[in-house]
Amino acid sequence: EQNGWEKVITTFCAFASGMNLLVNAGLFSTGTEVSYEQLIIDSEIANYVNRLMNGINVDKERIAADVVNDVGPLGNFLLHDHTLKFLRSEEHFNPLISNRVMYAKWKDMGRLPANEVALNRVKDILKKHNPNYLSNSKVKDINRCVKLLEKSL
Repeated sequence: EQNGWEKVITTFCAFASGMNLLVNAGLFSTGTEVSYEQLIIDSEIANYVNRLMNGINVDKERIAADVVNDVGPLGNFLLHDHTLKFLRSEEHFNPLISNRVMYAKWKDMGRLPANEVALNRVKDILKKHNPNYLSNSKVKDINRCVKLLEKSL
């Protein structure tokens, strides 16, 4: 638990100061341990914080006073074109691993904790990942550059 709130606070402070680089993602214990699951969770935290830092657009179109007047106090906003237009707009955040379902449904789904959801995401990424390796000539060029640098030290 402490790891969680520390990750949120440090990520928020970094983003609030204008930084957009996340250091120690996936790390525990002052950087002495690494976890793929934690990397996924840290990415989720960064996405949440980034969404918060972007703020909420408040303009005439989004306030939609005319829609409020048209629909009225007992009307249905859910099916209004305005709601459908903005429902999944930039104001909406769609997390990759956070649970957004009601407790009963989450329970029916097996009550997976966040770290297990993150582990499943890791497994999926590793299963589907197809890295583009450097060509042999590029590797040779890099090694040559490293040797030249080492000689100059």
